Amino acid sequence: QMCAAANKVFCATACSVAPAVFIPAKNILDASALLLSAGGNIPQIINSARTVSTSTQQLLLAAKERAGTYEGKDDQKERLLQNSNNVVKCTGNLAQAAKALAAKQPDAPALMNAAVAELEASTKAVLIAASYPAESGVSPEHFNKLISGSRNVATSSTHMITTSMSVSSKPRDSALQASLSDAAALLVNSIKDLLRSGAGMMPGVIECEEAIETAQKASSDLTSASLAIAVGSFDMSLGKGIPHQKSQEDLVEAARAICFALAQLARASRQSPEAIGRSAKNTANFLPQLVHAAKVSVSTTNDTDAQNSTVEQSKRLVDSVLRLAQASARASGNP
Repeated sequence: QMCAAANKVFCATACSVAPAVFIPAKNILDASALLLSAGGNIPQIINSARTVSTSTQQLLLAAKERAGTYEGKDDQKERLLQNSNNVVKCTGNLAQAAKALAAKQPDAPALMNAAVAELEASTKAVLIAASYPAESGVSPEHFNKLISGSRNVATSSTHMITTSMSVSSKPRDSALQASLSDAAALLVNSIKDLLRSGAGMMPGVIECEEAIETAQKASSDLTSASLAIAVGSFDMSLGKGIPHQKSQEDLVEAARAICFALAQLARASRQSPEAIGRSAKNTANFLPQLVHAAKVSVSTTNDTDAQNSTVEQSKRLVDSVLRLAQASARASGNP
């Protein structure tokens, strides 16, 4: 079920590619993965290199036909043809690297790794150029991340399954158990990266996610400060040489800057998802300054009640910004 789901993710990512382009491109990418895992297996290297060569010829013909349909889209047509020619060039480099491996040249593995990396990059570029028209508003960089992310999900899913099979045959092997935990973490991270890549294709969402991360870190820092005050381990040297009155004024200035940023965010909410994302990120960028000012203020007084009050009020403001950033992300993703 995991492999089937991962396969659907990748196919959905590239579903706008004509089958005549997508199939040879996928064959090239699959053969590239086999080349990287072949090691010193010369027959596997030769067979995979032949698959790449045949698929490259098919891809070039399909790309030329696809480019012929781009009437009035000269930039996209040129990009598709150029990327297709790059695949042909990279395939030639791959053939040279395969010959070097067969001849057991010392630098052959490095040549093969470089050739495969270039081939994968150029093949993905063809998929991008053959998929999204220029007026779609989706940048090639975003689509490239989406393609790469979906392949990473597929790869990590396969690794997770093979590792699970190994563990099921040797359930008491601690090394395999550790490998399974690593495989699970890799899969989770690859899914998160894919979701981030998809969010990047929605204006404003990435900025809101960054604002959320900044606010969460600020809130965590203030929580740690509160615990440090409670156990008497707070670093009182932060405000050395700074009068308490000055530290309070700096804290007020930091809070005032956030208030101004919040006003801009309120105006942005009536404009566009892009404006919401920019304003949310700008607001969150003031939080580290607030946290620092709060810590300095705490370190300039020995009054425990005043210390706790400063941290509590600052955290309340940070948590409010966090909730607002989360609401902004929902608004940007569903304008």
